[in-house]
Parts: sequence; structure tokens; C-alpha cells
Amino acid sequence: MIRTRKTPPIFAVGVISLLVISCYLLVFRDGELGQQHVAKATAVSDIRGLVAMSREIAAMKKLPLITLANEGFLAVTHSWLCNTLRMHVHEQVIVIATDEKAYMDLKEGWPHVRIYRYNTTQEMTGSYTFGANGYRILLLLRVRILLELLKHDVSFLLFETDCVWLRNPLPVLDAYGGYDVVGAQLGHTLDYRDARGEDAPMATKNFSVNFMLVRATEGGVALWEKMASRLQRHIGSEWEQNIVDFLCKQRFGGVNCELFPYSKIADGIWYMMVEGARNRLAARPYVINNNYIKGVENKIKRAKENRHWFLKDERNCDLEMVDGLTRFQ
Repeated sequence: MIRTRKTPPIFAVGVISLLVISCYLLVFRDGELGQQHVAKATAVSDIRGLVAMSREIAAMKKLPLITLANEGFLAVTHSWLCNTLRMHVHEQVIVIATDEKAYMDLKEGWPHVRIYRYNTTQEMTGSYTFGANGYRILLLLRVRILLELLKHDVSFLLFETDCVWLRNPLPVLDAYGGYDVVGAQLGHTLDYRDARGEDAPMATKNFSVNFMLVRATEGGVALWEKMASRLQRHIGSEWEQNIVDFLCKQRFGGVNCELFPYSKIADGIWYMMVEGARNRLAARPYVINNNYIKGVENKIKRAKENRHWFLKDERNCDLEMVDGLTRFQ
């Protein structure tokens, strides 16, 4: 039996401290995410398989619906797939899985949905909190993957699965054929309700990427490429939707942008509204994005409280909920 010498406690603490400091310096520089680390973590590898999947969908005269999932977002993704089970949209969906657990679980549970295994340069399995470093890096990776798709002449609808589709929203897209980028708009974040519970105005007119149509046109590619570049340089301080909002309003590269009506594509402010404001602004939207709340568990809790959760357990759909809520088209 080989015996090992015990490391003196003070020395062990010192080594651990140096490791922590080294990791910190690798990730941060001058208070921001280090560019060398970010570039390595978000380097886009071979996506020929993803391009092929997208072109299969386009060959059916349909638009690829693209989302990204990891192990930390599995339950939310399963719930959305249950939510849309009868909407006849799954043949257009591509879920980009960034870890093996998410890939295998979704592939087994949803054999008719296209699940693409994307091999990241580092493990990205966590249910990252909004604003955390891992969250920012995952978003930048998504942006760069989608940029490569645009460069391969693939248009798409980007969406996130922490949402509910009350109705199939795809027919809404038909009215926006002349635009390069069409996005959901952010709800009013200050006065969604006042102390008296009266209706409050909502007029942000700001773009959100939670539900965004992006076409592989000259304007669409130029905007996305500029946004990706700027986001990488300022990853610790900017968000992709703020950059998109700025570039759209500046008509950067001649891009032609438009917003979906809030009454059709709502966000997490919807859950906070008093009934009068909700009835006036978005009584029954097609989509409600479950944002403006931090943490996956909190998202799930709010979805359940509003009967917007469609799982009985980890793997089985609650068909009674699906049939009771969703208007099929």
C-alpha cells in the first residue's frame, strides 16, 4: 500500500488560494471578462451538421426555429416541447445542445425533433443566473453560432424555451416579409403598475432577442456581425439585445428592422401587470417570454403558478394542461 505524505494545512490553503486567483485572472481583466478566455470559450467549431439540418427545414419551405439548451435548462426545454406538442412546429425546431446530458436526454425524449450536439471548448452545463459570467459567455457563443448560419445563407427564428406559446405564432411572421430583422419588444420596466393599481403606459419600443426573426440578407448579416464583434469586446457590460436595438434604430448597414406588437409577443412584465393593464395591452398574446425573473427554479415556479408548465414529471407531458390551455392551429 502506497502512503502519501499529508500536505501541511497552511501550504494547502496557499495552493488553493493561488489556484483561485489564477482562475480569477484568467476570466477577468480590469474588471471585465478576459478577452483571451472569452475568445477560446466562444470559438465556433465545425457547424456543417447544423447547416445541413437548417437546409433540410428550408427545403420543406419552412423557417428553422432555433434555440439553445444545456443540462441546466433541460426541464424548461421539455416543458416547451410539451407545450407545442400539437402545434405542428416540431419538424422546424432545432435545439442546439451544448453538453452530452442535454443532447442524449432530448434525443431520447423527442426523437422527431432535430437535436444538434455542439461541442464547446469548455463545459457549459449550468443553469446560469442572469448576468453571471457563464451566462454571458453562453449568450455570446449562441450569437457566434448564429452568425455562422447567417453566413451560410440560413435565415431563422431565434427563440428561448423559457416561455409559453398560447397559440402557434408562426402565422404572425407572414406579415413581415420585407424586413431583415423582426424582434419582440421589451415591456415597460418602470410603471407596469402604479401604487393605485391603475393602468400604466407601455411604450419602450426596444428590441428583445427572446423571439427574433433574422434573415440572411445583406442587412441581417451586417447587423449580426457587428453585434457579435461589439458584444465580444464589451461582454462584461453590454447585452446583445441592447446592441441590436441600437443598430436597428441607426439602420446600420441599411438594415430594415421592425418590432412585433407586444399584444402578440409579450415578455415577463406580463406576469407582473394588474388585470386592467394586461387586458388592455396583451389579453391573450401568442407568446409570453418568462423573463424579468432570475434563476431557473424561479422561472419554473412562476410558470406553474400561472398554469404555464406542461410536465407531469421529468419526462412526461401533462396532456391535460396542454389540451386545456393551447388553441391548436
